Formats: sequence, C-alpha cells, structure tokens
Amino acid sequence: MMRLGVKSMGENKLTENEVKRLWEAEWKENDTLEKTASPIGRILREQRLKITSEMLEGLSRDLSTIDMGCGGGTTLTLLRHIGFTKSIGIDFSEAAIRRCESLGFRVGVDVFNYDAKVTPYRDREFGLVFEEGLWEHFPDPTPFIKEACRISDKWMLVIQPDHYTFFGGLLHWLWGRFNGGGVKEYSFPMQYFINQVKEHGFTLVQRRTTSLDIQSILLFRREN
Repeated sequence: MMRLGVKSMGENKLTENEVKRLWEAEWKENDTLEKTASPIGRILREQRLKITSEMLEGLSRDLSTIDMGCGGGTTLTLLRHIGFTKSIGIDFSEAAIRRCESLGFRVGVDVFNYDAKVTPYRDREFGLVFEEGLWEHFPDPTPFIKEACRISDKWMLVIQPDHYTFFGGLLHWLWGRFNGGGVKEYSFPMQYFINQVKEHGFTLVQRRTTSLDIQSILLFRREN
C-alpha cells in the first residue's frame, strides 16, 4: 500500500538536530513568534485559538493535559484560561522555556525542557494531548506522532497547516519564496496525519479549518 507522505521527496531535508538549532535561534532572536507573524498569520492564530476553545468545550476540565512543543506558552496559556488547570507544556528549546517563564509558568512545575519525541511519561498518562504546528517541521514526524499517541489515554487535539489546499499551498509557497526566515515546513496531506494517528488506535471525531482551509484542527479519541 502506498503511504501518503511528504510532497517533494527530492528536496533537501534538514536533520532533526538542524531543525532544533533553527528553532532555538528563532526563540532567541524574537520576543514572541506571534509578534513577528504576518497579518494573515495573526488572523489565523486568532481563528485557530477560537476553534480550539470551541472544540474542547465538551471535554472534562479535570483531564490531565500536555502541550507537546509548547513554544513560548501561547497555547498553554489558552488551555489554562479555558479551565484545563491540570496542564503542562514541554519543549526542546531552552529559549522557548524561558519565554514561558516570562508568562509566569514555572520550570519543572508547569513547563519542562523535554524532547517531544522521547518523554519520561508513562503510557496513557494524559487524558488530553495537544499538539500545534510541530510535526510538519520534520521530514519524518512519525516518532513524534507515536510518542504523542503513546502518552494519550483518551483525547488528542492536533493543529496542522494544510499545504494541499489551494490557499494553504499558495501561502506556503509565498512564505518560502519571500519570507526569508523561519523554520522550514514540509508538506503532508491531512490524511497522512489522520492515518498515522489511526494506526495507534485513535479515531477522528471532529475536523474544522481556519479560513480558506489553510489550517486544520483535528480532534481524535482513543478507541482501545
């Protein structure tokens, strides 16, 4: 069976360590990535945060929750704001963790300097695993997907850019052509992520998109 995967197999691919070095530089150079985003990027951010809040409305606020690749703490702040008080964030970037500290999160209590590919947590330790915009930065995201599924007991909420829609692809091309910075994104169809998560026993129960289908927000439930 042919597997859906990265679009341009002949392109130069960064190693995992190269991706991590680029992210560390991004967080060191910018106060917040949100401030450096384009007007379109800021609009999409507001939309996906709103959609995320709506999609999580029916879930118990008692769920233990982890934000994998929490960056500077934007989505962890949202999770706390809407009532997920038993939430933590992890990120491999020390600079990103320091940004979280500036928002009042405590290192070793609220946020942890861990790699989202290999964490110290038990199988099915968290009721809700949250991931936004992490997997597409690696040419092979399968180890990150596997780990997220391993530590989720019930729910996963995943936010990914969709380069396979017309406007999602156009925005990705424009970003790569004119942005001149940022961390490379690889192109995966949404079905690739859906299939990967399904292999670990999760079913897609809800899917919503931002304007013009540029980004997808996917809610999965464990079935076994």
